[in-house]
Amino acid sequence: MTVPLKCVLYVSRSLIPAEREEFREQISEIMAQCDRNNRADDITGALAYDRGRFFQYVEGPADAIDALVARLFDDPRHKRVTIRADEPVATRLFPDWSMVLLNITAAPVPGYATADLEALSPGDLVARLQRAAAEDAILAVARRPGARD
Repeated sequence: MTVPLKCVLYVSRSLIPAEREEFREQISEIMAQCDRNNRADDITGALAYDRGRFFQYVEGPADAIDALVARLFDDPRHKRVTIRADEPVATRLFPDWSMVLLNITAAPVPGYATADLEALSPGDLVARLQRAAAEDAILAVARRPGARD
């Protein structure tokens, strides 16, 4: 029997201090935590940061995603978590990564630095993540065991 998959896409405001070194340390900690927890829960996805906001797409077994979302609302590293999509999916968009951190504001991706993430549709937000992944705008990765190279 196949386990039903679902995805959640959210946007939130970062509470991580903007000081460069502390920010890097906190992001590294987030990625390590994602790697550890997501591998155990069979969750995959992508995380991006843009001008004080996080947005993240996660996919996996429905129960695991629901538990993750509950933890996200309690995470002190961000506030104003807004769920933009919460729906069943047939296949994973990011099957190779327990989590990937994407740079969505780096050139040559047109318009990323000026678009308002909160105004974009969920489909446009996911497309932005997919495009950044396809263009190798990857800052950090937690690759799933057995993932393609």
